[in-house]
Amino acid sequence: MSLLELSRIPLLFLAIASYLLATNRPQSAPSQEEQARSTGGKRRSLVDRAMFVLLPTGRTLATYTLLSEAVVSYARATPSTQWSNRILTFLCPEQGSATPIYITPVFVAGIALTIIGGAIRVACLRELGDLFTYELSIRDKHRLITTGPYAIVRHPSYTGIALIQVGVTICELTAGSWWTEAKVISTVVGKVTAVIWTGGSMYVFLTMLRAKKEDAMLREVFGAEWEEYARRVPRRYIPGLV
Repeated sequence: MSLLELSRIPLLFLAIASYLLATNRPQSAPSQEEQARSTGGKRRSLVDRAMFVLLPTGRTLATYTLLSEAVVSYARATPSTQWSNRILTFLCPEQGSATPIYITPVFVAGIALTIIGGAIRVACLRELGDLFTYELSIRDKHRLITTGPYAIVRHPSYTGIALIQVGVTICELTAGSWWTEAKVISTVVGKVTAVIWTGGSMYVFLTMLRAKKEDAMLREVFGAEWEEYARRVPRRYIPGLV
């Protein structure tokens, strides 16, 4: 395995770190009263409640898959050791050390999307501070955040998590990846993982529909201040597009 192919390993660890940092659960959860201000006393939607199951599950699956990719890459670089042979036999049962693991431009693009999405999401977490919550809520002393990523689009946090989900999917489905070359999808674990990951991906994009509800909530609370902000930052997710 060449030095270029070995470069997959630090890229994969960067992607893992990006995913984990971007999906950290906020430490400060809103009170029932703060949530009630946004829901009018109604129960949270099924989409909102599903977040507490699907995000931790997604973290686990992404970490397992990307870490396995890194371990296989390293084992392929040192195929003569007993440790490497055992790893390749376990994670690549069909071809073992002959499994073609290599780097491609598509793989790099997937990793890049994951890292960029993670950076956007972390920037949002820092900008919002204790205002960042999974639940829709109007917090005590709530304020309208219009700086950092929020000066570019109104809902950059959703943009970030969508880029992460797309990035991880791309880098695993491309030629040369462990998931593709070891035919993981043909195993029971692989099929279950694929179903859960697909559901999680659909959920990520479904939550983006919540932005309309968030806009309405902020418009009601902040009135003219929000209207001026919306005129200055008209797009929700991607500058100049949507």
